[in-house]
Amino acid sequence: MKKDRSDLEKQLGITDEKNGKDSKANWKDGIYEGSGDGFGGKIQVEVTVKKNKIDQIKILQAKGEDSAYLQKAESILETMKEQQNPDVDTVSGATFSSTGIKNAVQNALERAVQ
Repeated sequence: MKKDRSDLEKQLGITDEKNGKDSKANWKDGIYEGSGDGFGGKIQVEVTVKKNKIDQIKILQAKGEDSAYLQKAESILETMKEQQNPDVDTVSGATFSSTGIKNAVQNALERAVQ
């Protein structure tokens, strides 16, 4: 699992300060869209990057998601912004929906890598 996370962080331009690397992500400013599979189908997000940081994440579309699961899963959006990393823990009770959101944000940020 640690290798997978490391590979993902490299792909997304995220480095780890503890390992002597710059902790600032290498994202270029802009607005990026991405999608991922949730519990009920595709989840589409919009990620805004300002000053090389995740500034805002919006869910654009999640038609097939159960609203209760989606509402629980949306709590990871703030965690991603705080940690400046899409690789956060999923939400218990909304695992598939939160995984879909995570994958959609990762997909968007792949487009932002400088």
